[in-house]
Amino acid sequence: MTHNQIARPTRIQHYSRLSYDKMMNHFIELEEKGMINRSSSVGLVSITSKGRKFIKQYDELINLIETAAYRDKDLAALVEMYSVPTK
Repeated sequence: MTHNQIARPTRIQHYSRLSYDKMMNHFIELEEKGMINRSSSVGLVSITSKGRKFIKQYDELINLIETAAYRDKDLAALVEMYSVPTK
């Protein structure tokens, strides 16, 4: 399910590889937090604007962490390259 789609729970379950019970527990929590809407009449799940905002912020955080890890790795290599050997 992309950020703007509506999907059936079965599709989400296959994509997430969660058991049905665990997925339903997550659905309940996400719905209580206003991140998703579930239509009981047709069984569809959609992401709310609050959920999309969370996904955007989460993606930005992951990108920041990956960038920092990459810089730290480069910095460690530079320090090792220019360090003075000790006796």
